[in-house]
Order: sequence, then structure tokens, then C-alpha cells
Amino acid sequence: MKPCLCVSDMHMPNQHQDAMDFCLAVQEKYKLETTVFIGDIADLHSVSYHEKDSTLPNANDELDLIRAALKPWVKAFPKAKVCIGNHDSLIDRKAFTFGIPAQAIVKINRLLETTSWDWREEHIVPCGKHHVVFRHSWGPSIELAMMRNGTSVVAGHWHSKSSIVYAQTSFRRLFGMQLGCLIAPDHRAFNYNKRDIRRPLLNVGKIVDGEPALLSMNLDADGRWTREVP
Repeated sequence: MKPCLCVSDMHMPNQHQDAMDFCLAVQEKYKLETTVFIGDIADLHSVSYHEKDSTLPNANDELDLIRAALKPWVKAFPKAKVCIGNHDSLIDRKAFTFGIPAQAIVKINRLLETTSWDWREEHIVPCGKHHVVFRHSWGPSIELAMMRNGTSVVAGHWHSKSSIVYAQTSFRRLFGMQLGCLIAPDHRAFNYNKRDIRRPLLNVGKIVDGEPALLSMNLDADGRWTREVP
């Protein structure tokens, strides 16, 4: 497995304003050759199943903002692997709810103008004598997912959860890496979480020589990245 950058839950256009600079700095420092986005690239607040904030952009405007936000990411990471998150799939899910045939829906790589990216529900990448399986979410327990799947796993989705767990079997050592997110924590799109004492954990992951690590994006008093690369 080539040295890998793992990025989850940016919820564009509501990503942290320093997210890309941070990812590029991590990529450069550790010479990471591949990139996997672990889902919820797009927020799509305007078409969600939950209550909408009327002060936020409508569906057309939000889609334009997402595409604009994605352009520099596609240029910087042109061959990225992407796991489809629950927010990324909102349009497909809404179509299913209202009985619209799947053939009538534009695929997400075309919708978001990311045709060079490989979008899938999961990515399975060889890693030494076993594999790492990337999915947006494995459920609430990354350790349970690792043991049930019998291989190393990486996930995002939870924003305020982040950890690495290990297990040794008779054949190999496994890991489970739970990523946080790279959102703008105080954005109105995330007001549903503002009363939760558990705040979003801003970080990315790396896998080098089969070893995972979490790298925090530390912020200053103004909420900007400190420019430190852990």
C-alpha cells in the first residue's frame, strides 16, 4: 500500500477554510502518494431529510458552491478514491423516496464535476498480507467493525469521535481508524450539534508502511489553523 492520506467529512461548501492548506502540508511532510476521501464531501443541507435553515443557500446555489469549492481539491488530488457518504447520497436517496428511477439521476462524479475521482461505497486496498477497507461509516464502533470484517478498516461520519484501535489475531495485526472531520465547526449548517458538549475533532489520517496515525488540525483563538503539521 502506497503512503496514504485519509480525509473525512468536509461537508462542502461548509468545510474549514484552512482544510486544503492543512491537507497539502500533511501530504508534503509525509510524502503521501495516494488520497482517500472517507465520504460526506458534500453537505447538501438544502435537500436533506432534516429541517432546513432558511438563511442558507437553496439547492441550486448550494450545488454551485460545492462545485466551486471542489475545483482546487480535484486539481490537487486528481486521482483520489472517494467513499460515498450519507450526505453525498442525499439526491439518490430522495429520488428513491419519491419513486424516481435511478436511470434518471446523474451520477455523483458528474453532478459534482469530479469525473477523475473514483467514487464507491467502499474501497479495498491491499496492505501487506491483508487489506484495508475504507467506508464512510461502519456504525458506532470501529473496533467491532474491525473484528467483524476481519481486516483493517477506516471510517469517518461521527465528527466528534476519533481513535485508532488494534487487534492481534493468530495471523496478523489489524487496526481500525476512526477519523473526525474538517468542517467549519461554527457554521449554521451544523447548528444541530451546537448544544453537544462533544465538539468536532478536526483531523486527517495517514497510513505509512501499514501503520495508521491521526494528525490533528490545531486551531488558534480565532479558529484558524496554527500552521503546525503534527
